[in-house]
Amino acid sequence: MQLRTLVIPHFRNLRHLKMTFATELEQVAGIATSELAKRIRSHALIGQNGTGKSNLIEALITLFRDVDLDQEAAFDYTLEYEIRGHIVRIEADTAKQKRPYVWVDGKSESQGFLVKHARVYLPSHVFAYYSGKNERIESLFR
Repeated sequence: MQLRTLVIPHFRNLRHLKMTFATELEQVAGIATSELAKRIRSHALIGQNGTGKSNLIEALITLFRDVDLDQEAAFDYTLEYEIRGHIVRIEADTAKQKRPYVWVDGKSESQGFLVKHARVYLPSHVFAYYSGKNERIESLFR
């Protein structure tokens, strides 16, 4: 799975978060190369304490957990990712409806569709390495 975009209007200390995840390494200006652009397979979150790194990880875990367990969205968000050759977009607007809106390859689907076809459209694992103990994140896996 490759994250493309994540928008979170409000979650803990995250406010108006809009992230676009690069999918390929950019070519260095002035250096000619015939190589194809290299795909980025992972991302790192680095920053000062209290800037929201843990909350971002918690938000991603929570939204994937809620979709996987076919639960109502816990907060508003928009997430777009590429998985197994498909583009999945999930938008939660809890003021309009409790379940998120879902599109797969541009076609409107349901959260239940993602769950039914989880092996195709949902990640089999969500991996995050966290330095230190965080009981809030740990509790999401119970």
